[in-house]
Amino acid sequence: AFLDAEMIFPGIPKLEINTGNVGFLSKIDEKFEHALDKFFAGKYLIEKRSKLLCKVGRRKIQALNDVHVYAKKASRPFNARVFSQSFDEIFFTNAVIFSTSTGSTAHNFSVGGPVVSPKLDVVLMTPVAPLNPLLHPIVFGPREKLSREVIERQALFSVDGALEDPVESMEISISPEKASLILMGKAELWKKLRRKMF
Repeated sequence: AFLDAEMIFPGIPKLEINTGNVGFLSKIDEKFEHALDKFFAGKYLIEKRSKLLCKVGRRKIQALNDVHVYAKKASRPFNARVFSQSFDEIFFTNAVIFSTSTGSTAHNFSVGGPVVSPKLDVVLMTPVAPLNPLLHPIVFGPREKLSREVIERQALFSVDGALEDPVESMEISISPEKASLILMGKAELWKKLRRKMF
């Protein structure tokens, strides 16, 4: 719901109440009455988070968590080239996940990608089941512009879990726009990660 809200109302400060199992973006869990009292009293902070800008043809779409490029048929990996100012490689893989630091705890983490501090403006690229075992997750700096071209077979892409459209080429970079999260007290990503995952 939080990602949907950011896609529909970008940039507006948002406070999420976690009612699920993971909820790394949420700042309030089920016992939220005290936190809401603090919110209405103005005792909160606004934290800015980086987003990805995904260009597919003439379309420009922003992602707070991640952009997935994946094989149309999961049993048939595809060849694709990923390149930038400092990188150029051909992947034979089932999927590639491009994540923000915020999205590093989402699908990126579940397939073995690194957890990154949400304060960093970076692009994470994590291949899923690549044929070449040397192709590990890579973290790119904020000025890097990554281009993706599908060489063989069909691929689809999704943005923050929404959409499911064909793609042949795209460009991914850090968006000039930021997401605004409402913080109730000190952010404790590492403690939350340990509490929810172990």
